[in-house]
Amino acid sequence: IFDDVTEQCIALEDYNQELMNMAQADSTKMFGESSITISCICVSSIVLAVIISIIYSNSLIAGINTIKNGLRDLSEGDLTISSTTAEERNKCASRKDEVGEMGHALQNMLQELTEITIALYSASNQVKDGATQISATSQQVATGASSQAASTEEMSSTMEEMASNIRQNADNATKTGAISQRTTDDGKRGGVAVQEALVNIHDIAQKIGI
Repeated sequence: IFDDVTEQCIALEDYNQELMNMAQADSTKMFGESSITISCICVSSIVLAVIISIIYSNSLIAGINTIKNGLRDLSEGDLTISSTTAEERNKCASRKDEVGEMGHALQNMLQELTEITIALYSASNQVKDGATQISATSQQVATGASSQAASTEEMSSTMEEMASNIRQNADNATKTGAISQRTTDDGKRGGVAVQEALVNIHDIAQKIGI
């Protein structure tokens, strides 16, 4: 009986040892599987974080490049910001971070500069129209001055001609006066001669008894 009990004890001990070995093996296997799972999760998390970081960095860099290119175009006088598209600028301005604020400020600055440029263009057109009107008025004034100068010159020539005619008429009047005076004197002398002739005829008639 003792031997049987001893064998059963040994068999039980062997069974317990086998159970312990199996449990240890299962634990080791589970630990290994857990370690692999945890490692996979960690690696996956790291890869995902790297991917997210890359995507965010690219998005951030794209927004910064959009703002940089826009400012460079504006500094060169290109109000169309040809180096970027409207979609890129709107996408940058719609961000909810500092880059989005800068993009929104860029959009506002572009709009204000465009309005200023339009106002300056309108003002320059008004100045151009005013200059054209002033030029036309100056041309009219110059034409009027030329006409007035021509009229003045013609009037001066006419007045000189009139003065010449007046001088000639004065000379003719003087000559006519002299001739009239000579005629008067001749008439007076002729009258005296006629009177003397009448006296002589009267004397002759008395002498011959007529």
